[in-house]
Amino acid sequence: MKNEVYIEKLISSLKNRLDKNSALYRNTYFGNVVLSKVKFYPACTDEELKKYSSIPLPVDYLQFLKISNGAELFTDDYKGSRALLELYSLDKIFEGKNFYVNNLKIEDVYPIGHLLDNADLVVNIRDLRNGGQYLSLSDGSKKFNYTFQEWLDKFIIAQGNEFWLLDHPYR
Repeated sequence: MKNEVYIEKLISSLKNRLDKNSALYRNTYFGNVVLSKVKFYPACTDEELKKYSSIPLPVDYLQFLKISNGAELFTDDYKGSRALLELYSLDKIFEGKNFYVNNLKIEDVYPIGHLLDNADLVVNIRDLRNGGQYLSLSDGSKKFNYTFQEWLDKFIIAQGNEFWLLDHPYR
């Protein structure tokens, strides 16, 4: 199961829970329940995938892009009408990689998404190539021992809450 790519099933099951307005009710901290929207974009074309083939992508993120070229997960009034998680399109990944290289002078890391009130979700190219823990937060606060699809699965199960903080006292 570790190497199985199930991202299509994961996205499909989330889409099945959405109402006609692409929304669902989710639990938040302190027992609140809010209506949140989920937005998926059209899939990447083969031409787009070829255009950005210089960026080494995790296999499961590549599969995600073939389903949806970016997404906005759990947008609601609870957090000011911004997505709790924005997963980047290929264009935005490329822009982010260029920003990291040119402005931050970081060659081996690029963002694949952004967590509201937190940091970029980044891929470490060296760790990806070596089969290591390649996914982390850009602020250095957390390195994940999960593939992208495992991370996203846990994020969806936690209904947009930061699952890696759930065993800590509330802020």
